[in-house]
Amino acid sequence: MYSADTVESSSILKRFSHSKRFDFAVELMAAPSGSRLLDYGTGDGRMLSLMSSLLPDCEIWGFEPVRGMREELSERFSKEGIGERIRVVDDPDELAGKGFDRICCLEVLEHLPDPILLDALRRMRDLLAPGARLVVSVPLETGLSSIVKTVVRTLQRQRHPDTNVGNIARSVFGRPIDRSSDGTYHLGHVGFSFRDLEKRFAEAGFSIEKRFFSPVPFLGSSLNSQVFYILSVR
Repeated sequence: MYSADTVESSSILKRFSHSKRFDFAVELMAAPSGSRLLDYGTGDGRMLSLMSSLLPDCEIWGFEPVRGMREELSERFSKEGIGERIRVVDDPDELAGKGFDRICCLEVLEHLPDPILLDALRRMRDLLAPGARLVVSVPLETGLSSIVKTVVRTLQRQRHPDTNVGNIARSVFGRPIDRSSDGTYHLGHVGFSFRDLEKRFAEAGFSIEKRFFSPVPFLGSSLNSQVFYILSVR
């Protein structure tokens, strides 16, 4: 299950990193009573579960198109008894016109090739209510962070596709690589650049209101695991 590789990982570093990621995400999604919230690409449903517990007076939605993830999500909801309080859809058209006050998209965009990425960002832009915001987190896969992550994955025998000396060297300096893809989905994280993603934000009509790094913000992009963005529609 997804949680076994993140908040329940055997790696202390990964558990700490992903736990802080969810802490930051819930804090950024906090909204007044009655607000409508959406987790876009909700995975196994952990974020939905946290929002249901910590933001009980908000209307909570999830979008998850991957069948395997929806099965994990359903299992979580069944155990926690929260399924009736959360609406989850697998067709983005079912979200049209809802006017969400907050949308989060966590650890999703790094997997999307450019045309699909832009389409997803524009969909989220159109789903936001006037004055609302989008919260995004993606992994750091450049600089020293790329080396640390490669070492941890290798020790855990969880090496991502495209992991080789040449690609890691390019990632350290933020140089592009030819990332493995099935045409609709990048299979791993190696070679992902958050700086390239920032260009896509602008193309999709977003402004970056705030950017910070996680789990230890003062370390910047050098030795962190993720980068968070708060985005508004231009």
